[in-house]
Amino acid sequence: MGVRKWSLLVIFSYFLFSCSYVNPGLQVFWGNYLMDQGNFKRANLYYLEALEWGENDSLVNYNIGNVYYSLGERDSALARWNQSDSEELNFRFMLTFNKGVYYFEKGLYEEAAQSFRQAVVLKPTDWDSKINLELAMDRVNNGLDLKNDETDQEKKDDLQDDTERLLNYLKRQENYTWEPAEKLKKNRENDW
Repeated sequence: MGVRKWSLLVIFSYFLFSCSYVNPGLQVFWGNYLMDQGNFKRANLYYLEALEWGENDSLVNYNIGNVYYSLGERDSALARWNQSDSEELNFRFMLTFNKGVYYFEKGLYEEAAQSFRQAVVLKPTDWDSKINLELAMDRVNNGLDLKNDETDQEKKDDLQDDTERLLNYLKRQENYTWEPAEKLKKNRENDW
């Protein structure tokens, strides 16, 4: 038993220090760990180091896209996800699912529905994909799909104007109905 343990240790250390693939693998491992911890910026540094090795770029770009998405850089995340491609089924599922979430948040429900439909085809047992597909299709059927047209921008501007008017109205009403406490005390003293 002792010889087997030593031989495994020697083989493992050989792979750890001699293979070029292990270093980017460790970088991705540490990046994933930091990502789980919520330390997105440091995770991104590890992923970028792994990307410099030029091995498994699809996985690294996918992870960088996830970091960008978590940091609120949605368009940069999509650009990284578009650089990722793999034949591995689970990887393609995660990639199309994430793209679907991006499109849904952007209000591009037709694209979101296509991504979620593709995710359901890749992994038919995933309930989240099915639910998101249903939500996206519901939005498409109700005509809520936002395209980057001028009419949509005008709708957003009108909505913003309506919101500002409502807030100004509420502000005026608050100023009208509120009276200082000192004034109320004086009015009460005069009543008696």
